[in-house]
Parts: sequence; C-alpha cells; structure tokens
Amino acid sequence: MIERLLKTNSYSEKFLKIFLDLDCDKIGKFSYPFDAFGLLMKMEDHVKDEIFSCKLWNRKEIEKLYKSFLKKLIRIKNIED
Repeated sequence: MIERLLKTNSYSEKFLKIFLDLDCDKIGKFSYPFDAFGLLMKMEDHVKDEIFSCKLWNRKEIEKLYKSFLKKLIRIKNIED
C-alpha cells in the first residue's frame, strides 16, 4: 500500500502501459531538452500583449515588472551559454 502511494504514475505513463504495453519503470524515464527561452523570445509580442491587456494588473506596474523579469531572464540565459 505505501509503495503504491509513493509511486507516481502520470497519465502518460498509464497510457503507455495500457495501449503500448510499455512499462516506464522497466525501461526508465526519459527527458527531452526544450528551449523554453527561445520559445518565449519568439512569442514575446504575444506574451506581452496577453499580459498587458489583462484588466487585473496596473499597467504601469506590470510593465516595470515585465521589463525586470525579461532582463533577469536574458542575464540567466547569457550565463548558461
């Protein structure tokens, strides 16, 4: 019972087991690299439009926060490269 509670099975793992008879516990788990920063930069205009068009935010304050966030994100990306 405790082993079952500690074991995490995602829906994708269950799908693989049921439909493809693949046991993730036996074959291991895989991760795939994903360039989230690159995607954000490609979609920056859309992301900004969505954030700035929201009526819940104070436009002036959210613009300052967004610029600060973007500067930090770019700094982190430059350190990683």
